Amino acid sequence: MIAAWDLSDRQPHLAWRTRDGRTGDRRFPDRKAADVVLSALAELAEETGEPLEKLGFIRGPGSFTGIRAGLATAEGLRFAGGPRVFGFTKFELLEPLLGSGRQGLVVPAGGRFVFYACYEDGKAAGEGASSAVADLPEGWAWLSPGAIEGLDSRVLGIEPVTLIPERLAADLAEADYPLAPLYLRPPDVRKGVPLIQKLLAE
Repeated sequence: MIAAWDLSDRQPHLAWRTRDGRTGDRRFPDRKAADVVLSALAELAEETGEPLEKLGFIRGPGSFTGIRAGLATAEGLRFAGGPRVFGFTKFELLEPLLGSGRQGLVVPAGGRFVFYACYEDGKAAGEGASSAVADLPEGWAWLSPGAIEGLDSRVLGIEPVTLIPERLAADLAEADYPLAPLYLRPPDVRKGVPLIQKLLAE
């Protein structure tokens, strides 16, 4: 069995593919990643009757804490002699859906903010960044997995994590899909920054 986790958003999201090509995905609303990830993988292995052979996870961008939880879980399973482990960014999963011209990928970052990456004819034009929706660079046609309030974008209607199992069905090299996190912005909680200052800044 192949499974993939996205712990970078508010709702942990699990997708999978069995050896005979059956696929599925499941969300876990109102559950913390640390409370659900290992138990859900164990339950899935029992339901499918297949051991976990490959595990993919979203390494960013998204919640700082969620990315760290996904990374720690992946590394822990690998070090324990578990499945082969692969890290993906949301952008690289969605890149194949881009067309020609100046297009940008946008994913939610919470509140009025988004993470984005720009491409010219399918090739990255600089590194990804975070921004308020109103401050996104002009001159780009935006694409997003789902609708984003205040943004005129083409909605793809697909969650990046659900694309991972099919990719992992190929014989990919782990070294090409590193576990290094992609944050694009600092954590919400920072040493020396009072909460009131953080709220006023937003």
